[in-house]
Amino acid sequence: MFINKLRRRISNSKPLLKIWSISLKKDFCRAGLLKDYCWSKIEPSFIVSTGRTGTKFLATFFNRYCKDTLSLHEPSPTMFYLGTDFIKGNISFREASNGFDIQRLHICRRLNKNNIRFYIESNGYLSSLIPVINVFYNNAKFVYIIRNGKDYVRSYYSKRPSNKGYYALSDESPMKGINSNDFLDDRFYGQWDNMSRFERVCWIWVKRNQMIESSLTEDISWIKVRFEDIFSNGCTGLWEIIDFLDLRNQIKIDSSETVKILADALNINKKYLLPKNFKDWPDDKKDIFEEICGEYMEKSGYR
Repeated sequence: MFINKLRRRISNSKPLLKIWSISLKKDFCRAGLLKDYCWSKIEPSFIVSTGRTGTKFLATFFNRYCKDTLSLHEPSPTMFYLGTDFIKGNISFREASNGFDIQRLHICRRLNKNNIRFYIESNGYLSSLIPVINVFYNNAKFVYIIRNGKDYVRSYYSKRPSNKGYYALSDESPMKGINSNDFLDDRFYGQWDNMSRFERVCWIWVKRNQMIESSLTEDISWIKVRFEDIFSNGCTGLWEIIDFLDLRNQIKIDSSETVKILADALNINKKYLLPKNFKDWPDDKKDIFEEICGEYMEKSGYR
């Protein structure tokens, strides 16, 4: 715990972010030095989303059922603070890139020490850093998972960290990420402090998906998969991801087994603050959801 806190403080140090040299480190790697901290023999992939999209399960699945693969869910440091600073304009592109390199040095060393070829990071916080990650690597792949906004809002609105008294996006939450006041062109600019927690959750679903889609340009290797196609519909979405990441030969189970594994993964009782069916939500919340999310829901094909 102490080491992780220390690493996060070092990696978020503004002076270090300014003087760190990725190009110099790569020169050392090409010269055969610092070989444990070079990514040249590793194939990195990143699963990004708004969160509440099964990213933790996917990390566990690939780690357990793929050979020659290390798959992690939100490894420490999670990149939450780095990504937030980058989006808010508090650090430059170069500083964000340096911070990313520093925060993943320990993972790079672990991969090289164990001669692991495939690295998969399943981490919604990386959604703010897609352009940075794409420039940092020359072979990165991105899997973008989108989920029906109604299911996302119901899940995230009900989310409360273990042993904590606050809910996600409440004023009491210590994790202060992006909000509508960070974007001058946002139609909710200047309104964040007066928005209800439910309105904030709806806004986050739209904004984070928009940010991801705008970052995934043609020069990036990426695929978009629906959450619903991963955990239902014969798990076709999961096998689409497997093929995109070139992991078909690494998988130790067949398609029939994946259906059972995913069914078991979803058989979890949770307490929700909203009914499962949208038609049973309170009328005021249905109206708010339609006002904030309706247009993007239609654009995403979820109507």
